[in-house]
Amino acid sequence: PAAPPPAPPPTPSPDLLNLPPDFPLLNALPLAMDEPTKKKTKKQPKKKTKLERKRKGTHSSMRESYRPGKREGPRPYAWDLRRHNKPSDFWVAAMVEKMLAQTGTHNAQNTEPLSEEDCDALLDKIAPLINEQQKRDMIACYFVGGLGMPPPEEWDGHSGTVSVIMEKLSIPKGSRRAVRAVLEEVNAAHKRGTCYNPQRAKYGGHNRMITGPAEIQLIADIIELGAGSHEAYLSVNQVRKAKGSTHVGKSAVCAAYKRLLPVVTPIGDTKQGNRNPRSAWAIARKGWCLQLLLMMGVPFESLIKFEDSTGDLPFKMTDDAGHPLPQYDISRIGQVALTQIAFWDETHKKCVIGGQGHNSRGATVLTRFHRNPNNMSQLLSSELGGVLRPETPELHVKFEKESRFSLGVAKVEMLSGEIIGKNADLFDYTGCWLHSISSFKVRTDARIAHIKTLPGTGRSIWNAKRDPSAKLFFDEDGLELLPGISEKKAAAILETAPHILNVGCFKAEPRSALSEIAARTKGVGLATLEKAHDVAQTAVPGNGSHLVCDHRLAADPYDSQVEFEKELGVRDEVSAEKRLAKDMRSQGHVCVTELVDHIMKASAKVMEGTKHADDWLIYHDALVQMTDKDTIAWMADPERDYLRRWLVPRGGLNDIVTGETKNGDLKSTNLFANRVLGDSPEMMPLDCSLNKDADDSVTEHVNYTKSLTDPDDYRKFDRSTPSRQTRAYKRLLDPIHPPDGGALTSVRIIQDIDRCMGKHLWSILDAGGAVVPDLGSRNGRRAERARENLGLSANWGGARKKGPAPMARWVHPLAQAVREANIAASLAAANTDL
Repeated sequence: PAAPPPAPPPTPSPDLLNLPPDFPLLNALPLAMDEPTKKKTKKQPKKKTKLERKRKGTHSSMRESYRPGKREGPRPYAWDLRRHNKPSDFWVAAMVEKMLAQTGTHNAQNTEPLSEEDCDALLDKIAPLINEQQKRDMIACYFVGGLGMPPPEEWDGHSGTVSVIMEKLSIPKGSRRAVRAVLEEVNAAHKRGTCYNPQRAKYGGHNRMITGPAEIQLIADIIELGAGSHEAYLSVNQVRKAKGSTHVGKSAVCAAYKRLLPVVTPIGDTKQGNRNPRSAWAIARKGWCLQLLLMMGVPFESLIKFEDSTGDLPFKMTDDAGHPLPQYDISRIGQVALTQIAFWDETHKKCVIGGQGHNSRGATVLTRFHRNPNNMSQLLSSELGGVLRPETPELHVKFEKESRFSLGVAKVEMLSGEIIGKNADLFDYTGCWLHSISSFKVRTDARIAHIKTLPGTGRSIWNAKRDPSAKLFFDEDGLELLPGISEKKAAAILETAPHILNVGCFKAEPRSALSEIAARTKGVGLATLEKAHDVAQTAVPGNGSHLVCDHRLAADPYDSQVEFEKELGVRDEVSAEKRLAKDMRSQGHVCVTELVDHIMKASAKVMEGTKHADDWLIYHDALVQMTDKDTIAWMADPERDYLRRWLVPRGGLNDIVTGETKNGDLKSTNLFANRVLGDSPEMMPLDCSLNKDADDSVTEHVNYTKSLTDPDDYRKFDRSTPSRQTRAYKRLLDPIHPPDGGALTSVRIIQDIDRCMGKHLWSILDAGGAVVPDLGSRNGRRAERARENLGLSANWGGARKKGPAPMARWVHPLAQAVREANIAASLAAANTDL
């Protein structure tokens, strides 16, 4: 049977597109042929600069397609579309006719067909005259008449309405938002029953210009502290809200900032994984990712596609009978919920001395404003004698100090079903090296050997003198046993007052005579004598020879100390192991057992009150001290039972892995057996974004409290020394903060854990287990690339609307008080006469 005739093109509503009822559609433009003509591919000319386009009178980038004269670039899209025998393209030709009529170059009522040469000449003549409004009119016409107004759910995607329109009308890449905006306006006009207006929407009129001296002063003070324009934006709106004024947008704050003519100076410095998917590491990591997805509920059928039984390095997931291998059999390896895992990782934070500015495209800069030299809190232009604050360069020392932590986070499900992101108590080993059990024992033996060689002079707790911690004194004791009295001071007192031979004589001395003794004895103060005299009043008759204990002679001085104090009952019981750990930490050494013990106890505390309070696990990467065989044996001790809490490959996965070496040879290894793969930051939430969140939060609080000049002020956040930096991180990473507070918020913790244990695992599998560049990072160039992948431009363009009023962010209570004082000081300085 003969094919049915093609359906006529859909006719849009004349009211919607504002077309006259008798508007000619196709009869004004002849079809050159029934089949589409194959376009000739020509080498595209080099894109001209903005200045060259301006000289030729073609300002817009879209007008490159419409320039008259010789056709070096793509032909006008209407010319190519009118040669296609498709109903959807008739509307494009009709739109050209409409524009010809609007520009006065052709009479729309003339129904005589135009020749091909005449039409080509008319298109070249009208091309430079097409403005932005006519372009939006053409997009709307094609959307309604050519495509029949598809619903919004069909607009996006590779073959969606927006992509089709951009392809048909040769709209440049990066204009998706502009095209979609036209579709939304047409759709809204259709629902309202009104005519679509292609004119650009006019926004504005509601923004406010910052002109008040108080707000300008506040902006200058905040930005000069290094807090940035966003903090200035929040502070200005906080002040305006208190006064009952309308909030201002970021553009108003930035405009006020630029009117101040800031002097931006770069902060100077002062002196002082494997990409080969055939490698054993990549193959082992691929198997680990597959096992993680299986344990977290992904069906085996969805993962079988990653099996490869061909080649010299087959990757098998099933046996000859088609059954899953033991390491991929969910009945053997068991299931794991994401809400029962606590993620732990170590991080080192270098101290920052001096120039704590803000970052601008990778360069740290210091922003300053001209101020009154007589009152540096007031702004004063340079023409009136204003001066800049001195530069504060960042000091780089030869041996940089740093703080060292082990951080833990978890996504937990409470008994009520609520999902919360939590961070655990951090483990602080600042100033120490982390040792394996065997390495720590070597350092311990060296420390004990050193103790045994200590001399017998002085008041050391290891020598033959009575242990000072005993706090028991006898009348026949020497004065050097009293607190604050050394052997040298005791000899000086005996020379000044020969009758004071021992503690009993000193006890009998009247208190009124102490001032005369202090005046005649060099190096001994009255306060020291009075304190020692008060202690001497507690002395009992006799001597303390039975309390003398030389711990240096014992096999283990630490055990000797504990036993000696237990007999005296002078101190709470402290095990020799803990006393040893404390002393070794003071020497700069920490054993991995202390780290593991903290991780287990802190994880149990995080999981309290959750659905997995009894079967929680930890995820920790391949820290060499933890994978040591001695550490594994220590963790497997039934008394501790720590090893079963560590999430590692199961079912014999990676016991033997065959891979390609750097020389291209095939080699089998058991290096990855029973351990998590290292060099995998994509699988660790703390490495992806959370560490950066903590750093940003500390930097913000340092800027908030920079006005505090005393470095030891308890309200100040500082990064100049390891102890101050450690205190700042501990304050902001304290688990006591609410879910939406602290350096790591609940939302960010959940977001990063879901991404690392979901999207990132699939990306690693797609790469064959090898390193995936840029995975888990969102720096500037990567963010721009992500926008390009979505068809968006780095320069968004289009009409801009003022956003809602800013929401206050969490600030530590100590820093919040200083921040409020800084705002008040800025406002007061603005209201003070010069």
